[in-house]
Amino acid sequence: MKTVLVPIDFSANSKRAMDYAVILAQKLEMKIILLHAYHPSKAEKISNSYRLWTEKTLIGTPEEMEFELTAWCHDVQSMPNAPACSSIFIKCDLLDEISYMVEKHIADLVVMGTKGASGLKEVFMGSNTARVIEFVSCPVIAVPDSYVFKEIKKIVFATDYHEKDISCIHFLGAFAKKMNADLSAVHMSDGELKPSYEIELLNYFKTEAEKVLESQKMHFHLLSGENVSLSLFDFITQEKVDLFALSLKDRLIKGSVFNRGISWRLAHHIQIPFLTFPMNEFSNI
Repeated sequence: MKTVLVPIDFSANSKRAMDYAVILAQKLEMKIILLHAYHPSKAEKISNSYRLWTEKTLIGTPEEMEFELTAWCHDVQSMPNAPACSSIFIKCDLLDEISYMVEKHIADLVVMGTKGASGLKEVFMGSNTARVIEFVSCPVIAVPDSYVFKEIKKIVFATDYHEKDISCIHFLGAFAKKMNADLSAVHMSDGELKPSYEIELLNYFKTEAEKVLESQKMHFHLLSGENVSLSLFDFITQEKVDLFALSLKDRLIKGSVFNRGISWRLAHHIQIPFLTFPMNEFSNI
């Protein structure tokens, strides 16, 4: 991976995401692109000389926004050990532009800020972040608006043993190595399968995962309990996890993890960044 893309809407949330991306880019030796996709209001489409007053008050003219985006880029460039940074201001739909940049291999990773009680709550309630996670074919890191950055020391990947989870672990192994972080995989058992079979599945998945991890160590955990989502949340809290990873693409609605109500409980409690993977192939670090 070479480039991390950070959508900017000039909010405190996107500033937090930008700061997070800078630290990642420094560790991963990546460059940063700041993107603002300006979507004109209906009034502006009718007449370029007319702008809604609320838009002027909260956002500004296109020229002002482009100037502000450039200023944010300069702020990044002025940081100690700053990664290379550029900015793109474009009049189009945000999702369309991000998808184009990913498909053309201009961007390999997206880092976005989220609003609300927590990042997961916003994703499952609907947002620009949710749209990007659902449709963009690269990993996405969502940073909750309440998050205060600390060094990434523990990364946890939630798995349902999907065959493409192995490529996610390949990515995470390289990611964790460069971040000097511990890496774990966790599977949540709801008691529907016999314990012996659950252990057999976990051991098989561990064997397959270790084939792509090379020298990077990974811990494997099997959680159980009547309340699966609470078990996962307790694990994240007790282990002081810094980054929570999921393969979400077509499990956002249909996956067994989320059918058991995990998303709703986590949405109200988790306060750490989370990384989502598309189900199709994507670039590794």
